[in-house]
Amino acid sequence: MASKKQSREDYVELVKEMESFEPKIYTDQTDNLTIGYGHKLTPEEIASRKFIDGVDEIQASKMLEEDLFGKRGYYNRARQEFTNMFGEYNKELGYSVDFGPWNTLSEDQKMMITDYSFNVIGGLESFPKLMFALLEQDWGTVEQEYKRR
Repeated sequence: MASKKQSREDYVELVKEMESFEPKIYTDQTDNLTIGYGHKLTPEEIASRKFIDGVDEIQASKMLEEDLFGKRGYYNRARQEFTNMFGEYNKELGYSVDFGPWNTLSEDQKMMITDYSFNVIGGLESFPKLMFALLEQDWGTVEQEYKRR
């Protein structure tokens, strides 16, 4: 049975479940100034002191959606990284444009990969065993390997 098409809100809710909400600026595990649901502050945001008074959950949710689907585009980054791993590489372009492997994934699998792209250090290529397991639907290996750093 095919899974239902997930909405942007579903992706946002998944990441919110994994992230804790922090209304004030804090330093994350990799020494980035961060706020809300894992939003890494840009140099411009730091310089402008835009979030000096913090954010509420509504603002943080909008920022998370923008991080996933806007300029930072973690969803598109996850799709491209996965495609570079499993699609046909185009030497002239320097990356793969074969989205076939990505298109074989369920929406839940895409959400998991997007979550990894948003949260882990080193890119998806640092987790080949997990990515292969997702592609092959090897759920036992996925369960073992799906750990966030």
